[in-house]
This record gives sequence, structure tokens and C-alpha cells, in this order.
Amino acid sequence: MGSGIAGCVAAIAAAQAGARVALCCAGKLFGGSSFFEGTWGLGLIAPENTADEQDLCQTITKVGEGVVDKDLVCCFVHNIAPTLEWLQHDCHVSLRHASKGKTQQRDYLPCFDHKHRAWYGLEHDVLKTGFEQQFSLLSIECYAHLSLVDIQTCSNDDADDDTSDGNGASGTDNTSGEKICGVELYDLIGKRFVHFACSSVVLATGGFGGLFSPTLTQPDVLSVAHSIALIRGANLVNTEFMQFMPCIVKPVRGLIFNEKTFKYAHLSAGAGEIRDESETRSSSETQLEPQTQDGEGGNALYDPLHDARLLDQRSEHGPFSARLDDAAIDLAIDGSTTRTAQVHYELPVQLPEFMQTYFSWLQTTAQVKPGDPLEIALWPHASSGGLLIDTQARCVGGPTGLYAAGECCGGMHGADRLGGLSSANGLVFGRIAGAAAAAHARVIAHAQTAMQKQMQKLPDRVLPQRARAQQYLQQIRKCMQRYAGIRRCAEELQHAQSTLEKLRAQMNASLVPADQASIDQASVEQTSAGEHPTKHINELRYDTILCYNLLQEALLVLHAMSWRAESRGSHYRSDIPHKLKRFEGMQKVFLDPRDHAIIRSELLDRA
Repeated sequence: MGSGIAGCVAAIAAAQAGARVALCCAGKLFGGSSFFEGTWGLGLIAPENTADEQDLCQTITKVGEGVVDKDLVCCFVHNIAPTLEWLQHDCHVSLRHASKGKTQQRDYLPCFDHKHRAWYGLEHDVLKTGFEQQFSLLSIECYAHLSLVDIQTCSNDDADDDTSDGNGASGTDNTSGEKICGVELYDLIGKRFVHFACSSVVLATGGFGGLFSPTLTQPDVLSVAHSIALIRGANLVNTEFMQFMPCIVKPVRGLIFNEKTFKYAHLSAGAGEIRDESETRSSSETQLEPQTQDGEGGNALYDPLHDARLLDQRSEHGPFSARLDDAAIDLAIDGSTTRTAQVHYELPVQLPEFMQTYFSWLQTTAQVKPGDPLEIALWPHASSGGLLIDTQARCVGGPTGLYAAGECCGGMHGADRLGGLSSANGLVFGRIAGAAAAAHARVIAHAQTAMQKQMQKLPDRVLPQRARAQQYLQQIRKCMQRYAGIRRCAEELQHAQSTLEKLRAQMNASLVPADQASIDQASVEQTSAGEHPTKHINELRYDTILCYNLLQEALLVLHAMSWRAESRGSHYRSDIPHKLKRFEGMQKVFLDPRDHAIIRSELLDRA
């Protein structure tokens, strides 16, 4: 599930291992954050050599402030170079390299890193061409616009006696005692539910960006797969660590802002038209924090947006981090009335290569010339946490045969993530997940018969109309944007949780029998032209399922943010703006096995 880098790589690796593979995605083929159209492609780092692997492992742990799984980190780093070799030679995907003699330029220093690494570029068009060739060569069946609705499982009694995964193991921490036997999907074009029988599922559906609006993720990142997996016994980890990135909102909206240009920028608090309530702050909320000493050693209130030293430091990394002094810049931007900042440049005559590439792309894509004034805001971008997996990419606690890769999983990153490691994660664990899923599928032959036994009945009560469902989805995302942004506090997180619980009660009260639901005018016109009304009932069923899954996922994230009552890396609590020793470790989030309405947490120390 998912056609970003992780999903595509998993499909190819599984097919190379001899499995019959279906690659399904909610949007078009080649989607998700991997193929986000607001940038030229993806940067990628790797250890320079074998000796550099140990340093990279230590740096990931240090930058992640200990909130990592040491086994996953070692597995991750050790497999980057072999996976890049595989990508180039087995998948025939060429990588962009930094120009000779320029790899040590400051702009090639990875976000949050202390040294240069081997740097590569993954260009969208090159990836697509290489992947398409492999899909054809390996007979991988690709299905666009199929959205995950549910994961089907069966008990050991409904399956064959052989429950190993092909490696002699029955799975890691599989407390559910269940096995994968299929998936239920919704065809967004044909407006029908589709069932696939299978013994292995790889979730590569992206992170939590779909919980927010606006966001720097693609519309096909629905952010519901985690909730579906947790109902089946899986666990989340590091869910509270969500990266927020500066993005351009004027003169174009929704494009990545190159943080490297901060050192040439003059910033001022945003002003002008207020676009959306969730994107603004009241005057009582506007504040410049944290306080920083002035030149005389006092604590005079000052505007960090004018601090050249902080702007130079801020140019070293894209995502916000509470760990660094330059957090004051992001908090000042987010604390302005419009939650934006105006950017004016004084660019050098000779731009560094990395910056030349960015401005050339920006001019081609949006007709924005180098040095043009911009307006920027902090939008959610990528998740550092997700489903808890082991070194074989199996979902810990979930049913046997369930795997995860890419931004959908967590543990190999911590409170902050080094630049270039998100794409590396998709490649490495996508390949691991695909191979492991294929090995498991080879020895499990129960899926077809078990799937027929376990097919779920579609909901017979639905939201009364599609417009109502869209309102609920928008309310969930606006609530998350307003209360779960870069500045969080116990009071607002609790308010958000209460708001969503009330919303769930409203949704429950509004449900009607499916055959009594309203069909909008467009649907009536389509029906009169010969389209069966069942399709429109299916739309309402899907919308209802999507609303409940998104709401549950939002509550899981809010729970994690509330539980971590400290500030660490990308997680900033304005009411507790410092780290606490008792939170040193990964937070595991799971559903109470007796009552799925109850969300629980516990601390894992695997660093």
C-alpha cells in the first residue's frame, strides 16, 4: 500500500524475490511525499565509507536525543550503501551527484549534522522511469486510486499449521495471534469496494501530514493506515515528533522554502490578509519566545527575526527544532498574527551550487526570480515516528505478515532527524519489507480461503451526506493545525482532544441507515444517466469510514503529544520548554486490547 519511494521499492524487492505483487495507492501512481511536486526531488545521504557508519549511528542517536531504537539505527545505516548499489544496478536508477570539488560546501552539510556525508539526489523523473521499467519487467500489478479501508486477519485456527515467515520466525512480539489474509480497499473511481486476498501486506502510506490543513504533503497521504493497523494490534512509536518546515505562501502557495537562504534574508513579522482561522493567532497568543539575552547581558525583549547570528544558524537545517537557539525564529514566525514572516534577500553575486539549483527550479516552476520577496509560514511536513517495526520491517505487536516502510514507520529516527535520511529510510526499509513480505508469503497459503471467511460487512449506518463528511474531515484537520502545531501546551492539547471527542459524538448522532442517506444533485444527475445508486451509497460508506479513521488517528497523535510533557527536538511544549530525564526513551502508543476506545502509552528504552 502506497506508491512513494518505500512502496515502489518494496514492490520491486518482493517481486524480485518471486512474489506476485499488487501495488495499490490512494492517488495516482508515484505519489505521497516522495513525489511532492513542490520540490525538484529528494536529497539523500549515506556513510562515506565503512568507518563513517559508526559515526552516523552515533550522530543519529545524539541528534535524535536518545529517542531511537539502536538495533533499527544500526540496521538502517549498515544497509544504506548496499541499497543504493541495488537501486543503481538492479533497478537502473541513476543518482545525481554533487559537482566535483563542491561536496564540502556548507550547503551540502546535512540538516542537524556535524560533518559532510556522501550526498546524492533522487530526481523524480529518473525514479519514475526506473521504477516503471521494473514494474513491467517483474509483472507488478499497479492499481491507482484504491484507498485502504481495512486489513483482514484470521486466527491460527483458520490458517495452515506453518506460521513461520520464511526465516524460521513467527513474527516479533505478535501479541494479536492473528495473521494477514487480505485487505479491503475502496475504488475511488469505480466507487466500489475491492477485496484482495494476500498473506503479506506492506504499509508504505506515509506519515501524519494528512491530519493537518494546510500541509506540505500530497492529498493522497490520508494518514489513516496507522489507525487501521493499531486496531489489529500494532503499535506506534515517536508519534509526537512531527517536522514543521518553512514553506512559501506568497507569491505562490505551498512550495518548500530553501532554508539555506536564511543567511541572506531579512525577516519581518507577516501582515495583511488573514486567510484562515487555523492559520492565525490572537493578540493574546502572540509572543516572542524563548527570551534571549541582549547585547548588554540583560533579558530585554527583542525580535529574533532581526538576529543575523540566529538567521545564519537557522540556515543549517530545514525543520524546526526546540533543541537549538534558532527555535526562536520559528516561534516568532508562528507567533505573529498571520503565522507568517516576510522575507527580503540580499543575495551574493555568486550563489553556492545547491542554492543555484533551488532558485533555478523555483523560477521554472513558479516564475519566482532569485531575490524576489517572499512570505513564508511553518507547515507540517514529515513524521519522524510511525508504526513500530523490527529489523525485518515487521509491525511489532501486529498480525503476522504485516510490514511497514518509509515515513509510515518509526524508531530509526529520533526527536530530530538528519537531513537526507527520510528518503534513505524509504529505500532501505522498503527493500527489507518487500523481501521479508515475499519470504512470508511463500510459506503461507491460507489467504484465499481465510479471506472469504473474514470479509467484513460494510457499515449499514453512514453519515447522511457527502458534504457533511467533508465538513468533519476539514474540522479534524483544522483542529490539528490550530492546536498541534509547533507550539503546544497541555491546555490546548486537552482542548483539541475534547473537541474531537465531541465531534465523534456528533458523527455518531448523525448516522442514518445507508438506504436513507441523501444523494447530492451531482449524484442524482449521474444516476439518471445510468449510474447505479449503490455507487453513491458506497461513497457515503467510504467517507464515513475515512472520517472515523482520521479522527482516531488524530486522537492517537494528540495523546502522544500530551503524554510527552517536555520539549525535545521537533516536539515543543510552550508550558514545559525543556527536556526531562524521565522522558528519555521512545513512547509506544497502542490501543487497549479490551477497549479500542482507550489509548495507552508506555516508555521504551532501546537506545
